[in-house]
Amino acid sequence: NEFKSAFRAKGYVSELNSAYFVYNAKDPQIKKFQEQRFEILRTVKGYDGTDKKFMDYYTYMPNDAKFNSISELAHRVTKDAKTPVDRVLAIRDYFLSKDENGEQLFSYTDNPGVPDIPNASKLMYFLFENHKGYCAYYAGATLFMLRSLGIPSRITVGFMTVDRSDKN
Repeated sequence: NEFKSAFRAKGYVSELNSAYFVYNAKDPQIKKFQEQRFEILRTVKGYDGTDKKFMDYYTYMPNDAKFNSISELAHRVTKDAKTPVDRVLAIRDYFLSKDENGEQLFSYTDNPGVPDIPNASKLMYFLFENHKGYCAYYAGATLFMLRSLGIPSRITVGFMTVDRSDKN
């Protein structure tokens, strides 16, 4: 009742959810924990039996040439992956990969270039031309790549606090 204007989304989340799920695994203990989770998640082979409305909503992709090229890239990047989690990891590894000169294929920058082009074009520019962007670029590209593979995906931003203090 105190925060009636606050937006809350209830989603399907795994009991295995954590900030260290895909990235940030330099610590050997975290890496071991990740691998244990990936092994459990590899038992999921697909989404049979998942609510159709849910799947339609979280796998929706516009049907045009731009998004078809994203789908082609996603299928190429994940061609050897057998399970949904392995497809997720293949996309992660693609963004962390190096080019033929040993340089990072993608790089993080607050100034990815070409200002004032439409958002969908920025996504294409990021994925297929300059490979430079910030978190929203990686998140958007990952979202559409996963959705094109039939993996339900969403992007969330922000935070919610509980037990707020009047001194804080």
